[in-house]
Amino acid sequence: MLQLNPAESLNEPRTARLLLMVLGGAILFFFLHQFLKISPALVAVSAAAIALVVVRPNLDEMLKKIEWSVLIFFGALFVMVGGMQAAGVLETITRLVERASSIPPVLFGIAVIWIVAGLSAVVDNVPITIALIPVIHSLGASGMEVRPLWWALAFGAGFGGNGTIVGSTVS
Repeated sequence: MLQLNPAESLNEPRTARLLLMVLGGAILFFFLHQFLKISPALVAVSAAAIALVVVRPNLDEMLKKIEWSVLIFFGALFVMVGGMQAAGVLETITRLVERASSIPPVLFGIAVIWIVAGLSAVVDNVPITIALIPVIHSLGASGMEVRPLWWALAFGAGFGGNGTIVGSTVS
């Protein structure tokens, strides 16, 4: 019978231990970032930089393996959402949703699920989700209970993403 020996598959155990320490430090700083008044982005970039120093990969090989299309997709996505926010589109959506919030909470949550699912089936679910995050934050700032809306957004985006090939991020 074949036996698997984990020690044989790990080529550089010292590097693995160092990377686990970097990962542990990053997780610790993610928990402490509010107390230390540092950005989670700073924690993530710092951990990545330290990991690169520890591993010292061949930069040419590493740059060839990067999924540039995915990075450009997410960069453009955040630029688009920032543009929508600067143009006031998200504020308009927030005002429309606030008007509809007089609907009973259960029906409102179901409506959010189906609206997000419908949009996510036609447009990729990631941009819809990222565009609606500031809307839900604004609704919470206006005093609305938003915990159920987060779940409605997550379920609606998941349902819609599975509804069509267009809605799926990995299509």
